[in-house]
Amino acid sequence: INQIVLAFKNHISPIIGEILICEINANDIINLMNSLDTKDISETYKVTVLRHTKAMFKFATEEGVIKKSPFLYVKISDTGSTKCRRILTNTEIEHLFTIARTTDYQFYLMLCTLFFTGIRVGELCGLKWNDFNEDFSSIRIDESLTNKKFENTTKTRYSMRVVLLTEFLKYEYIEFYRYKNQPNINEYVYLNRRGTPFETQHIDSKFRYLKTCVSQYYPDDDFSDITPHCLRHTFATQGLKAGVSIKEIQELLGHASATTTLQIYTHVDYIEKQRSISLIESNTNAPIKREADSNDKQLKEKWFNTTRYGSRKNVKMLNNA
Repeated sequence: INQIVLAFKNHISPIIGEILICEINANDIINLMNSLDTKDISETYKVTVLRHTKAMFKFATEEGVIKKSPFLYVKISDTGSTKCRRILTNTEIEHLFTIARTTDYQFYLMLCTLFFTGIRVGELCGLKWNDFNEDFSSIRIDESLTNKKFENTTKTRYSMRVVLLTEFLKYEYIEFYRYKNQPNINEYVYLNRRGTPFETQHIDSKFRYLKTCVSQYYPDDDFSDITPHCLRHTFATQGLKAGVSIKEIQELLGHASATTTLQIYTHVDYIEKQRSISLIESNTNAPIKREADSNDKQLKEKWFNTTRYGSRKNVKMLNNA
């Protein structure tokens, strides 16, 4: 019991303790995992903390406090790594961005940046005006900001990189810079009303509100398991579909290994899988021609009138084939 109390006090509560339990989502769990990565604790203890957290949500679900646990959308391996497998469809992207654009244009620009660059939410929060090059065509990623107690250069040394911006993002940031009256280049790009930089928990809060707005206009869409981090997954998957090499995707995401990129951030949807299977089928010489629908008698002959392997009748049929 003492171990659970200490885990909650020292590691769990500082990250998700102030969020209503019914509003905690998969991205909050990922933020918890990111915070554990920055602490001088063993991998085994990280897994222990996450298992305690998962057990708490399981208990809350069983007691009817929440409908489902956010751990349904986050896979925790034996090493404590998290894998959020959700990507957005083109329709979901359209609906999400349409509502964001009319609700909060600054947040719309933040989401567009996440989607068209693949940077992490913490890296977006850590963006300063001096990270842009002279013509706003690229940004330098060298800092990540998650909350008041955690600020570092980047998640890993491989995360330090230069990311090119699309023409849309380039001119949006030029306009945003003008709107801000050309602020000090050392200022953070995204500041809240108090003049302090955005933190990942603020992004999560705004995103939850945005999902509520989207559900009002598009009730058939299920955004319950979508988090800002899913935009990074979608970026990687869309890039591979468009023909971008895995090596380039790895560098854009700031991964140390292409294996990480392949295992965590790439997804193939149902249509793509179906297309792949059809392509394999069309290039085979196996006798797979579709027959006409059979009547009951033919079905019985086809499926139930089998012959034991090695029988004389079976051998004779094969020889005559």
